Amino acid sequence: MKLAIDCHQSSRRQPSTVLGQQYSWSGQCHCVGICENPPTSTEMAGSAAVVAIYQASQSIYDIFDKVALLYEGRQIYFGDIHAAKEFFINMGFDCPLRQTTADFLTSLTSPAERIVRPGFEGKTPYTPDEFAAVWQKSRDRAQLLQEIADFDEQYPVGGEHFELFKASRQAAQAKGQRVKSPYTLSVPMQIKLCTKRGFQRLRGDATLFFTGLFGQTALALIISSVFFDLQNTTADLFSKGALLFFSILMAAFQSALEILTLYAQRGIVEKHSKYAFYHPSAEALFNFSFSGLCTSFESQITNALTASMITDLPNKIFTTILFDLIIYFMTNLRRAPGHFFVFLLFTFICTLTMSMYFRSIAAMSRSLSQAMAPAAIFILALVIYTGFAIPTKQMHPWFRWINYLDPVAYAFEALMVNEFHGRQISCAQYIPGTLGGKLPQYGNLKVDEQVCAVNGAKPGSLYVDGNTYLDVTYQYSYSHLWRNFGIIIALMVFGCTIYLVSTEYISSKKSKGEVLLFRRGKVPDFAPKPDVESHVDGQEVRLARTKTIPDAPASIQKQTAIFHWDSRKTGYVQQQDLHLATSTVREALNFSAILRQPKHTLHAEKLAYVDEVIKVLEMETYADAVVGVPGEGLNVEQRKRLTIGVELAAKPALLLFLDEPTSGLDSQTAWSICALLRKLADNGQAILCTIHQPSAILFQEFDRLLFLAKGGKTVYFGEIGENSKVLTDYFESHGAAPGSETEINWPAVWNESKEHAEVKATLAEMKATLSQLEHVQDDTALDYYAATFKVQLWTVLQRVFAQYWRTPSYLYSKVALSTLTALFIGFSFWKATTSLQGLQDQLFAIFMLLTIFGNLTQQIMPHFVTQRSLYEVRERPSKTYSWQVFILSNLMVELPWNAMMGVLMFFCWYYPIGLWRNAVPTDAVTERGALMFLFILTFLLFTSTFTTMVIAGIESAEEGGNIAQLMFSLTLIFNGVLASPSKFPHFWIFMYRVSPFTYLVSGVLSTGLANTDVVCADYEYLHFKPPQGMNCSTYLDPYKGLAGGYYTDGSAITDCTFCTLSKTNQFLEQINVKYDDRWRNFGLMWVYIAFNAAGAVFLYWLARVPKNKKEKKEKTE
Repeated sequence: MKLAIDCHQSSRRQPSTVLGQQYSWSGQCHCVGICENPPTSTEMAGSAAVVAIYQASQSIYDIFDKVALLYEGRQIYFGDIHAAKEFFINMGFDCPLRQTTADFLTSLTSPAERIVRPGFEGKTPYTPDEFAAVWQKSRDRAQLLQEIADFDEQYPVGGEHFELFKASRQAAQAKGQRVKSPYTLSVPMQIKLCTKRGFQRLRGDATLFFTGLFGQTALALIISSVFFDLQNTTADLFSKGALLFFSILMAAFQSALEILTLYAQRGIVEKHSKYAFYHPSAEALFNFSFSGLCTSFESQITNALTASMITDLPNKIFTTILFDLIIYFMTNLRRAPGHFFVFLLFTFICTLTMSMYFRSIAAMSRSLSQAMAPAAIFILALVIYTGFAIPTKQMHPWFRWINYLDPVAYAFEALMVNEFHGRQISCAQYIPGTLGGKLPQYGNLKVDEQVCAVNGAKPGSLYVDGNTYLDVTYQYSYSHLWRNFGIIIALMVFGCTIYLVSTEYISSKKSKGEVLLFRRGKVPDFAPKPDVESHVDGQEVRLARTKTIPDAPASIQKQTAIFHWDSRKTGYVQQQDLHLATSTVREALNFSAILRQPKHTLHAEKLAYVDEVIKVLEMETYADAVVGVPGEGLNVEQRKRLTIGVELAAKPALLLFLDEPTSGLDSQTAWSICALLRKLADNGQAILCTIHQPSAILFQEFDRLLFLAKGGKTVYFGEIGENSKVLTDYFESHGAAPGSETEINWPAVWNESKEHAEVKATLAEMKATLSQLEHVQDDTALDYYAATFKVQLWTVLQRVFAQYWRTPSYLYSKVALSTLTALFIGFSFWKATTSLQGLQDQLFAIFMLLTIFGNLTQQIMPHFVTQRSLYEVRERPSKTYSWQVFILSNLMVELPWNAMMGVLMFFCWYYPIGLWRNAVPTDAVTERGALMFLFILTFLLFTSTFTTMVIAGIESAEEGGNIAQLMFSLTLIFNGVLASPSKFPHFWIFMYRVSPFTYLVSGVLSTGLANTDVVCADYEYLHFKPPQGMNCSTYLDPYKGLAGGYYTDGSAITDCTFCTLSKTNQFLEQINVKYDDRWRNFGLMWVYIAFNAAGAVFLYWLARVPKNKKEKKEKTE
């Protein structure tokens, strides 16, 4: 049913204004003031305003000109507001004395509310179709059609007035706008306003910006200290490559969290777009401006974007310059102005391009969970195919094309050639060499009898040419530098176009509407509702009356009163209907009953009581329906009934307190809720209720009124009476005339009145009677929580597991992330060999698997925040269960899903890479395979517990994501893979030792790579000439016996072909990994998991658990 009220005038500029439910949460005095605006504006602008109002008072109703009444989509009246009431009275319906016209009209659409006049029984319409048929045949409708015809004749469509309207509309539009465009402002003006609003948002809440800036600066300082003062020697070649790899990744992926930011704003942007405020692409351009500039698909945007770059781009520019200055100069990269600015240019342009890519992913998806898995695989693909983990010549053909589309790959090549082009790199280690004086016989060799131990080295040369090293190792060329810049620009333009088009045409997932969704097998047969009264026989009926505390008069300023009561004995129905979206109605009621009713009550009795609550509240038809989110699932009335039911299921012994239960509801729903309260009161439940703008009919449902003036002073407390006669007689007897204003001091009048004395006497009598009653001591009432810890944990666990199971998008995204990521890594490093490059490939395959950590945290955090919001707002104040149970349940719920993902990741990652083949020589395939699975499982468990620990004390998922990403980056830096522990500054050694990934990576590497032979690829062999009179075997055996390695032909006398490694254990020793430590490392990971769980409990207690004296006193009593 809809009640639409129209302020109608002839149209001149704006033909109509539609306002929906604008006043549903406003006070009566504010409503009247607000409602005076549309008539005023229509008179001034010559337009029409159509307003939908819930619970309109008579004073509001009288402001408008016409009223339209809809009954289930059928129009049953439209006409003058003063004729509407008479129209339906003549039809045979009765309007009670104190009922407003608006309430009377809306009551006609409810068979339970409308009243038929005596003598008209059976003659009035009953169904919507019958009402519509009466209206179609009525004289009022014929008169209305004649008015419309007269209006059309006077103001014909397409005539002079229409042309004037079009001219007026065009004059109101910005210059250059199309006449048919719904937008008043031009695109440049839209961008300007969006930019201004964006700065206002940043000033209002700059937390996310500063945490990101702090994180980038901290990372730059840490990375620079790890790679501090690198030298131009071959000993630092890998370190420089790793540094540049880290630098470009940090620049590229600092925008990854923009996916979360975009979804936080998406709903507002789409709403404004529907109102034709601005193009979504205009807002997108503002958001993009913090990430970079691009070319628009709409030509008129270009000038506006160019003009706004001065104010928009400094944010990204400042962050990039600060990061690059720290990285570049602390690590001693090439000290030349031109090379520094090339480094700065490519890191900055890569940041802009990747920002467009991430935003395009978010814009093309319709929900956050849909965006996370593709984003994770996208990031992983760009990292793997950058060219550092797998050189381009080693890439498998089925994924080689990714490298061509990877902007990070082009930027990384540019940084590498910028650093090494034209440089002669001093050799730090020769083969064979003295090994620190242990082999002095190699100290006086001729130049051509040894070679530098690095790719691209030539026998007899003291230096390695940078260009040759890049060509042999990576196939990079300096001639590609500016070609790569152009390609990155093209990729950025492409990403920007995709982003703008997606924001313009792809909207977020729409609500399915208030359609009931039932669990499988629980769909009821929608039979007629049974007589609820017949189901409450045998209940104890106690004399109880409802009380209402209405809003103070318009002249009295509202204040907030704070009450304190025993939440175990009193039910508090909050104004907001807060429920877990994935629970069913019955489950929500059972949850409250099990955890809030006394522990001595049998479980079966609690569930039986819930069934009685469902019957009393008339919720049988949707008892097994899923709650859903507002606008999808239960409707407003059903949600309010559930909110009341949750408190009733707790079986409050003293009182049920409701905070404005009818606010935001239409008249029909408000009547239904008040009728429900009346039923509860008639069946023995004491109710105290504040109510918003009560109509006369709603007001009549209550028994007593507590009327307060400013400062909490009592104006009246007592019976309301039939038709409010007792209440009005009281005020009239003390000098108040109906509808008049007075300066009487009503609190003083009350204190001197006989009614006040009678209330005092009644209270004294009740107190005396109560003291004479025999009190039964209930020891369980002294407990802070009604249920035991075991019951709390089990019940909450069941609900959290159900929430996960009923959120398939989260589980699908989690499984897709784990499976597709593992498969992608597995097939990218397909059947990795045991060559030098193959060992590095296997190392990076392990390293890359750990990079999904950030995406897993971003999936878990929003889920946790949802649970925490419900707990802290409703369940903790009502003492439903303890905060320890809340934390533990959210930790434990991840365990089975982690186990399932561990199995999938193991098979999709371990076997395609071929790590199992390394265990064949020692016949340890089964043991090492099982241990590898356990390491993957501990990684997932560590990720989930670490995420919970971080978000436990943080307010938003975005801030928690920033912190988790920073800490994750630290663990990657200090795990010993990209930077050797031997090169760490002394003060960073402790970070290597405390980093959990140190032991995880060590355990996984030793389990996957140890105890097998190394076979170099052809280009990895070093070639040099043995001394005259010696063959390769005689010449190299002393060196090989101490340093390792092998030669292909020991009898050769002109060319020794030597591989620097012969066993994988030698490779592992270079990064401080030992096979014998594998089980120790596995045990240490469980220590970290336990630490994370304890840290989550502690941080939540520290940051979010109330610790005031009153709370402590309650717990000790």
